[in-house]
Amino acid sequence: MSPHDQHIQPERYHIIPRTLIFVFHKNEVLLLKYSTSKGNWSGRLNGLGGHVERGEDPLTAAHRELREEAGMDLPDLRLCGTLIIDIPQPSPGIGLYIYAGTASHRNIPPASPEGDLVWISLNNLNDVPLMEDIPVLLNAAQDALKARSVFSALSRTTDDGEIEIVFSPRTS
Repeated sequence: MSPHDQHIQPERYHIIPRTLIFVFHKNEVLLLKYSTSKGNWSGRLNGLGGHVERGEDPLTAAHRELREEAGMDLPDLRLCGTLIIDIPQPSPGIGLYIYAGTASHRNIPPASPEGDLVWISLNNLNDVPLMEDIPVLLNAAQDALKARSVFSALSRTTDDGEIEIVFSPRTS
């Protein structure tokens, strides 16, 4: 279908596609500790991932980001959920494709320009400076992996400046 046939309208909501990846090994998760050049995010922990480049599908982008950031390939990388991050206009929103997989061994990947990669015990997540949406998304990804399901959610900022994530109810 041509772009014209898609009825794309500039005044409609647009999103930037990105990936978020959680890599598990036993009772740990691999997270990225942002470098000091990341401003307000400096020292905070996030999953791996990044932008979906033009011509890529989200899974291909997730595999590329995983290779670039951690030097690893995960054949079992699986889509766990999608999240629309609603950013007030005129900015486009973000369409986040959340993937997870299991590493067969726990290696310490080299540092990247983005920051250092660290394995964190799932039992110690409350003791480390996570990006504020990561606890909710990490739990949702783990649940989706176990249930072999995919979640759909919307993230928005409340009037109080807090991030609120609303999950769509599952239907059969």
